[in-house]
Amino acid sequence: MRIERIVRNGKDFAVVPLNDLQRLISDAEMLADITAYDRAKARLERGEDELIPFEITRRPCHAQETGLRIEREPGESGVAAAPTPARLASSKSTSSDTSW
Repeated sequence: MRIERIVRNGKDFAVVPLNDLQRLISDAEMLADITAYDRAKARLERGEDELIPFEITRRPCHAQETGLRIEREPGESGVAAAPTPARLASSKSTSSDTSW
């Protein structure tokens, strides 16, 4: 890589060939991605984060699901923790609910 040094108004600048600059930018982006991956894996290993099964994240939302929340025990994860009708709770108040 050939670098040319330029001084303008007392400030140093470096001029590098465009191909080298693009490679440096690509390498920096790759390093940032690898660092983010390593941090995410470390959070999972320490139990500070959990994975959500793809099937749950991509399932279509239906009108009948509006107003429902999924309750899980802390630490539950994976397909085995997928909600069943008995584990769904309404987040909307009803006319008989005056606790709000």
